[in-house]
Order: sequence, then C-alpha cells, then structure tokens
Amino acid sequence: MTASKIVAAAASGVGGAGPDVDEVYGIRMWEGTGASRTITNDIDLSGEGGLVWIKKYTSTDAHALYDTVRGATKYIPTNDTDAQSTISQGVTAFGSSGFSLGTDGGVNSDGNGYIGFTFRKAEKFFDIVQYTGTGSNRAINHNLGSVPGMMLFKKTSGSQNWAVYHRGANGGTNPEDYYFRLNQNITQVNDTNQFQSTAPTATQFFLGTDSDTNTNGQTYICYLFAHNDGDGGFGENGDADIIKCGYYTGNSSSGSEPVINLGFEPQWILFKNTDTASNWFMYNTQQGWRNSLTNDKDFSLAPDSSVAQNAASGGAEAGNPTSTGFDLRGCGLTAVNTTGDNHIYVAIRKGSLNVPTNATKVFGVDTDATGGSTQENFRPHLCDMAWFAKLDGNSRNVQVADRVRGFHQTNPTSDDNYSSRTLITNANDSEFTSGNAIFQTTTHQATFPVVRAQSSGSNFCLWSFKRAPSYFDIVAYEGTSSAQNITHNLGVKPEMMWIKSRANANSWTVYHKQQGATKRAFLHTDAAFDTAGTGIFNNTEPTATQFTVGDDSNTNSSGHSFVAYLFATADGVSKVGSYTGNGGEQTIDCGFTSGARLVMIKRAVGSVGNWRLFDTARGISSTKAEMLRLDTTDAQVPNGSPTQDYHNLVEPANAGFLVNHTSALEVNTNGQIFLFWAIA
Repeated sequence: MTASKIVAAAASGVGGAGPDVDEVYGIRMWEGTGASRTITNDIDLSGEGGLVWIKKYTSTDAHALYDTVRGATKYIPTNDTDAQSTISQGVTAFGSSGFSLGTDGGVNSDGNGYIGFTFRKAEKFFDIVQYTGTGSNRAINHNLGSVPGMMLFKKTSGSQNWAVYHRGANGGTNPEDYYFRLNQNITQVNDTNQFQSTAPTATQFFLGTDSDTNTNGQTYICYLFAHNDGDGGFGENGDADIIKCGYYTGNSSSGSEPVINLGFEPQWILFKNTDTASNWFMYNTQQGWRNSLTNDKDFSLAPDSSVAQNAASGGAEAGNPTSTGFDLRGCGLTAVNTTGDNHIYVAIRKGSLNVPTNATKVFGVDTDATGGSTQENFRPHLCDMAWFAKLDGNSRNVQVADRVRGFHQTNPTSDDNYSSRTLITNANDSEFTSGNAIFQTTTHQATFPVVRAQSSGSNFCLWSFKRAPSYFDIVAYEGTSSAQNITHNLGVKPEMMWIKSRANANSWTVYHKQQGATKRAFLHTDAAFDTAGTGIFNNTEPTATQFTVGDDSNTNSSGHSFVAYLFATADGVSKVGSYTGNGGEQTIDCGFTSGARLVMIKRAVGSVGNWRLFDTARGISSTKAEMLRLDTTDAQVPNGSPTQDYHNLVEPANAGFLVNHTSALEVNTNGQIFLFWAIA
C-alpha cells in the first residue's frame, strides 16, 4: 500500500488494507497425471482454512468438495445425497499456497481435464460451520462478519439432500421462507420450517426442524457466502466489494436483455432459475465465459449433475461478463433469462485489486524452436493476454489472444474445431478463428497459454500478460456511432491504449499520453501520430475509470464489437513514457532495479517510425538486439549474427534500458520524440 493510499484510506475512515481477491479465491485447471501432485494457487488453506471444489470436466464424474473443517480426504459430492466419505487419494493435504492431490480419478486421473475452485475463509467473503443437529429450533453462530447472501447445507453423517438459502429467493421478499436443493433442478420450495422463517444476521443463522438441516444427533456442514454491498473491505484501501449474491427478472428479449451492475467485472458465476425447474449453471473465465460474438459457446458446469462441461449451441449461453457486471445480450440459454421468472446468482470479482510489485507475476516471455505438430506449453503465470509469433521467415504475424474475447469452438469434443479468437498487429483485419490455438481448453491447459506451432524447425516466441491495476486492463464494448464513455478497471488514467474492431477491417487505433487525445497512430502501420479529430477519442482525455470514443468507425462503429487494451505505469514493474533522441547514447530511466525484459519503441513524428519490439528472451544485450516490427510481416532482425546497425541498439540498464543511434534505425535520432513501453 502506497503512502498516498494510506493517507486516503485514513481520511475516508477506512481501516487500512484488506485481502486481495487472489488471496481468497482462485481457479486452476490441470491435466491429470495419475501421480500425486500439488496444485499451487497462492491461497493459504493451511492457515486460514477453506473449501476446494473440484470437477472433472472432460467426462462424467461428481463435483467433489473437500474442506479444511472436515479435513483432507473427506469428500462430499454436490450432485447427489451421499453422506461424507473418505477418499484417501483425493485431496490429501491443504497447504499455505494450494492443495495436494492423490491419484483418485475424481481429482487426478491420467489424461483427464480438471478444474478446481478454491474459497478461503475470510470475513465478508466465505465461512464454514460444522454442527450437530438437535431437531429443535435453534440459532448457530458463524464468523462471516456480514449477513450471508447464500448458504449451502449438507448432512455429512448420512444421506440427505442439500439445502440452499439465497437472499434472492422469492424475488428478495422473505427469502428465509424458501429453500433450494443444490443436488436437484427443482424450483424454490416454500417451507417456513427450514430456516425458522428468520433471516440470518452478521453473526448467526437460524434452523427449524427439517431433516435437511437439523436432524437430532446428525452432523452437518454449512458453507456461507457473503454479499458485499459497498462494505466488502477488500483491496489496498480496504473498501472494495468482491462477491455479490443477487437476483433479477428475466425477459427473454432480444435487444433489451437484463444488464446487471455488480460494480466489478466477474470471473465466476453461479445461476439458478427459481420459478422454473432447471439446472444450476456455473461459468468461469478460465473455462471460457467471455464477452462473445454471435454463435460462440460458453462452457458450463452443472453442480446438480455429474455431466462433463457443456457448450451447447445457440449463442452465448450465459451472456457476457463486462467491466461492471454482466449482461444477457445474445443469451441462448432460457434458464438464465426466462420471461417473468426470478433468477438468482452468486458472482465473484475478476482479478487483482492491488498494484503489482513484481513484474514476474504479471509478464512472461519465452522462445521455442521445436515447432512441428507438438503442443508447446509456456507457463510463466496465470495470464489474460498472450502474443504469439514465428520469428524467422517472412509472412510472420504477431497474433494476439485474450480471455475477454476468448475462443471459438464449433465442436467441443475436437481440437481440430477449436481456436482462439485472434487479432494480428500488422493488419487491420477482423479477428479470426483459424491458426494457432493460444488458449486451449480441450487440452486442459486453459490456466496458461498453450500454442500449437505450425512450422517444424521454426523459432517461436510467446509473450504473456496478466491484468492488474496500474499495469494492464482489457475492455470489450459495443459501438454506437455516437460519443460514449467506456468504463475500465485499470484504476488509473491509461497512458497508452490500443483499440481494435473485432468484426470489421478497421484500423488499430493508438492513444499515447505524450500525444494526447487529439492525436492518434495506427499499430499496424509505421505512420506518425496525426490529428485524430473528434471522431476518435472525442478530444477527451481518459480518466482513472473511463475512456471516451467519438463517432469514428475505427473506435465506435454502430453495432460493431471492439476490444481495448489499456496500459499504464506501475512503479518498478512497467513504464509508459517518452524521450527525446540525442543522436548518440542515452539511458532511459524507468524506475526499475534490474533492467527491462520488454521494450517497445515508436517514433512519434516524422514520415515513418516502426513499432519496434525487444525482449530479453530473444536478446537485449550489449552485443545484440533482435527486433520485431509489430507493424510488418518481416522476420525478426538480425536473423543471425548481429550487424553494425543492430549492435548495441538497445542495451540493458538497471534503471531501464539504453538506446543508441544508428543511421538505419530510429530509436535515438537527434531531436526526435520517441514513445516507449517497458516492463521490468
């Protein structure tokens, strides 16, 4: 927490920093090996305790729940009535940064794909209570620290249905008089005895005499999920919400579907229609819930069923996560938008709330030269955007994929019909769905970028980026042809933005703080910045919460889908800036302590100025500086031994990087303005 933020928190009466989302909730996907292993997610379960929810998503198998209160190896499924059982090779231990798996087929069978959701116990997020039933009305204490938004009850000592309380039951009117069953697709049940017709409080919940929750002498477990309503207490200032338990009325309408404002972008959501018998539906951004185009598919899981992940046709099943919540635009699943029906949900916030302090947590770069038909796996970190490029030969593209746009898959059972939604930096082409599958769920590696190389013996490079405040953000939006403000979650004013139409051949439009909102450049050309006119950014500087687009087709064509990539300076991690060339040698101070791993340089004025990309995986050193041009299909240069023009072109420097002047290349021409983006 920075000094300025500490002062701001004190002034607002906020009691200091709270946990980050990534400290209390995590998603990981893995391919089973059939051998004991550890799943690392940087969540402390051994100290704080919590729940691990695992599903084999490639085939039929139960949703397997393990928690720290009942202990390792103690298993209960969500999709049936079974009592707790001991699976000695299930989740075998809870650690300070994840959990350990044995060889059981429900969690780690060789060649199968799995997904695990981890909920750490934390005030105003999640709690677990184990109790023994009495058969009489009673109150039970909990430590959630706020009024529960949803509670899941299960008898563990014998067979019994799951009972669910949700604050949105009956449209939010007397929800304590109703319950659901997690293991069944039934509608809400009116039963004043289940919860004693008494709403839970911030310290207690109430039980009647029903056998689902309170049979005398039987043991039960209760999982409590909070509902933050401006009182979440998370993030650097301790004032952010991360979980919502809400409800809405469906309308099945095309063009005026419900838009749900959460106040944050979600990464995980659980739906249930309360008035029509239908499944519980669970979506998440790692499996592929994303801001989609027509006829895409969203993978879903059904907690009341053991079936594998499903990607039914008919458009985006669960609508679209947005920067502020979700909408049901293009929703092909009536179960989450039935006219007149009440629908409940639980949603958890996407991404970190804290400014990164370590660049290795948010950026990775690696090369590979094997090529061929093999799957090349790069795993630097949990990433949200990846670039992939062949380095040798012409007709090379830098391909851009991200989790917000996601993937396209016409057949969920076949790798051959699967690909990322990809843009290329050197052309104004619309996104395409052929070529390299950068995010590939069917090979169980969606947590990390997976690249299918196409040319044997070629050299490839992968750059990967994680979203984080003050560093990098991604926004998808719809054009209107009228000036509009677009909400983002960067948390600071964007210092550079790349905007691209997804469905049309419109230009990559670039904003840079040094040139301002009245000028623009194009990422796919070497042209200098020129006057943008009001149509591009509406002559309006971006702010810490939104950016503005005018009526130009490159940024705001009516009915077109757009994606915007936003970059900023995070102290010691990234730097967006500019310098004036001196015609010799100079060091660019980025505030780093061990030099730059990635440097992008663009001459802002003059007739030409390529977007030049350097990184340490390919070489930033005193003897070579392999360079890619984002705006051309040329191979990296030099493609072999360094020439005089490339020798010492860009060198490492502890504070950032050093640039030299050459006659052939524009990175330090005297008197010229150069824009740059660097990552430590």
